[in-house]
Amino acid sequence: FIANVDKFFLSEVFQVLLNNAVLYAPPNSKVTVEFEPRKTFFYIHLENDGVALPQREQKRLFEKFSRLEHGVKSNPNGSGLGLFIARSLIELMHGDLKYDAIKKDRIRFTLKFSRSKF
Repeated sequence: FIANVDKFFLSEVFQVLLNNAVLYAPPNSKVTVEFEPRKTFFYIHLENDGVALPQREQKRLFEKFSRLEHGVKSNPNGSGLGLFIARSLIELMHGDLKYDAIKKDRIRFTLKFSRSKF
């Protein structure tokens, strides 16, 4: 299948998500990346151990300069721009980036893209 994604943008998004997984997850945490093709879309799931965010904080997760309570404790030097930039790049590629709490100690970011038709 074919998808219209920019390899530089996608690389930057992965760098943000993987860097956050390392910075904010407990030591020796497991990170998994899964590719899920569908008929008209495909998904890339990046899942890691980490504290599930309360609903009130999930709404602010992708906001510019947003620093959530857990993030400030884990990494006080963060800028609050990483996930904002990641989502912006995904949107430039006509995709979507979502956050889900899988369990209270497991989180997932999902990238969604349309499959190109030729």
